[in-house]
Amino acid sequence: MNRQNIARLRKYFQENFIEKKRGLKVNFNMEFTYEPNEYSFKGTICSWVADIVGHTLILFDEKIDRRNDLNNVKKAKEILGLDDVTARKLFYPNVEHWDKITPQQVIDQLTRLLIGKEIDWKTRLGK
Repeated sequence: MNRQNIARLRKYFQENFIEKKRGLKVNFNMEFTYEPNEYSFKGTICSWVADIVGHTLILFDEKIDRRNDLNNVKKAKEILGLDDVTARKLFYPNVEHWDKITPQQVIDQLTRLLIGKEIDWKTRLGK
């Protein structure tokens, strides 16, 4: 696990979605790696939205392969230093309505990783 990159991704989500830095060009929706003219987690239409994989690649200046999502997942997994099981749990949540997952929930899951807990989308941080 690359703790430094995971911490950097968590900070990116905190700054861009919680503290609301101005000028963010890509909003968040867990259903799409990187897609134009889609709804954000808040239900507002956006020029572009991306999920954890997409935002990882954006943050670390990697090219997003719009034709092969498995390549994107593989790159994000390598950047974050995740094993297959952890990557699957982080990138493919075991909950319904992925489009309702919030950036705060992503931050919580990244924090769980950093403190040595397993990904668990059904459990809030602290439980």
